[in-house]
Amino acid sequence: MRKAALIQACEEVIKSFNPKRVTLDSHANEVLGDCESSEADAEKVFIKQVFYGCVRNKPALKVAFFLTSCKMLSLSKSSHCMCELTSFSTPSVL
Repeated sequence: MRKAALIQACEEVIKSFNPKRVTLDSHANEVLGDCESSEADAEKVFIKQVFYGCVRNKPALKVAFFLTSCKMLSLSKSSHCMCELTSFSTPSVL
Protein backbone atom coordinates (compact mmCIF):
# COMPACT_ATOMS: atom_id res chain seq x y z
CA MET A 1 0.00 0.00 0.00
CA ARG A 2 1.35 3.44 -0.85
CA LYS A 3 1.84 6.08 1.84
CA ALA A 4 -1.16 8.15 0.77
CA ALA A 5 -3.44 5.11 0.78
CA LEU A 6 -2.10 4.01 4.16
CA ILE A 7 -2.75 7.45 5.67
CA GLN A 8 -6.23 7.48 4.15
CA ALA A 9 -6.93 4.03 5.63
CA CYS A 10 -5.81 5.27 9.07
CA GLU A 11 -8.05 8.30 8.73
CA GLU A 12 -11.06 6.18 7.77
CA VAL A 13 -10.63 3.91 10.80
CA ILE A 14 -10.32 6.91 13.13
CA LYS A 15 -13.29 8.78 11.65
CA SER A 16 -15.55 5.74 11.73
CA PHE A 17 -14.92 5.14 15.45
CA ASN A 18 -17.88 5.99 17.68
CA PRO A 19 -16.96 5.44 21.36
CA LYS A 20 -20.64 5.61 22.32
CA ARG A 21 -21.36 2.58 20.17
CA VAL A 22 -18.30 0.31 20.43
CA THR A 23 -15.10 -0.05 22.40
CA LEU A 24 -11.67 0.72 20.99
CA ASP A 25 -10.78 -2.97 20.67
CA SER A 26 -14.15 -3.93 19.19
CA HIS A 27 -13.89 -1.26 16.51
CA ALA A 28 -10.33 -2.22 15.60
CA ASN A 29 -11.27 -5.90 15.33
CA GLU A 30 -14.44 -5.12 13.39
CA VAL A 31 -12.69 -2.93 10.82
CA LEU A 32 -9.24 -4.50 10.59
CA GLY A 33 -9.77 -8.08 11.65
CA ASP A 34 -7.16 -10.06 13.55
CA CYS A 35 -3.98 -8.03 14.05
CA GLU A 36 -2.60 -10.11 16.91
CA SER A 37 -1.47 -13.26 15.11
CA SER A 38 2.01 -13.68 13.68
CA GLU A 39 0.47 -13.91 10.18
CA ALA A 40 -1.29 -10.53 10.51
CA ASP A 41 -0.81 -8.07 7.68
CA ALA A 42 1.85 -5.50 8.67
CA GLU A 43 -0.16 -2.64 7.17
CA LYS A 44 -3.23 -3.53 9.24
CA VAL A 45 -1.07 -3.73 12.37
CA PHE A 46 0.31 -0.28 11.54
CA ILE A 47 -3.20 1.14 11.01
CA LYS A 48 -4.31 -0.34 14.33
CA GLN A 49 -1.35 1.21 16.16
CA VAL A 50 -2.02 4.62 14.60
CA PHE A 51 -5.70 4.31 15.55
CA TYR A 52 -4.90 3.38 19.16
CA GLY A 53 -2.34 6.18 19.45
CA CYS A 54 -4.66 8.84 18.06
CA VAL A 55 -7.57 7.86 20.30
CA ARG A 56 -5.53 7.45 23.47
CA ASN A 57 -3.52 10.64 22.93
CA LYS A 58 -6.35 12.79 21.58
CA PRO A 59 -5.97 15.57 24.21
CA ALA A 60 -2.24 15.91 23.55
CA LEU A 61 -2.80 15.88 19.79
CA LYS A 62 -5.38 18.65 20.11
CA VAL A 63 -2.89 20.83 21.99
CA ALA A 64 -0.11 20.08 19.50
CA PHE A 65 -2.39 20.93 16.58
CA PHE A 66 -3.53 24.09 18.34
CA LEU A 67 0.07 25.21 18.97
CA THR A 68 1.02 24.49 15.36
CA SER A 69 -1.95 26.55 14.19
CA CYS A 70 -0.94 29.40 16.50
CA LYS A 71 2.57 29.52 15.02
CA MET A 72 1.06 30.21 11.62
CA LEU A 73 -0.95 33.18 12.87
CA SER A 74 0.26 36.75 12.93
CA LEU A 75 1.70 38.09 16.20
CA SER A 76 -1.47 40.05 16.99
CA LYS A 77 -3.61 36.93 16.73
CA SER A 78 -1.17 34.69 18.60
CA SER A 79 -2.01 36.28 21.98
CA HIS A 80 -5.66 35.39 21.40
CA CYS A 81 -4.54 31.90 20.50
CA MET A 82 -2.58 31.57 23.76
CA CYS A 83 -5.64 32.71 25.74
CA GLU A 84 -7.68 30.00 24.06
CA LEU A 85 -4.99 27.44 24.87
CA THR A 86 -4.94 28.50 28.52
CA SER A 87 -8.70 28.15 28.81
CA PHE A 88 -8.52 24.77 27.06
CA SER A 89 -5.86 23.37 29.36
CA THR A 90 -7.27 24.76 32.64
CA PRO A 91 -9.89 22.53 34.26
CA SER A 92 -13.27 24.16 34.76
CA VAL A 93 -14.31 24.98 38.28
CA LEU A 94 -17.99 24.43 39.00
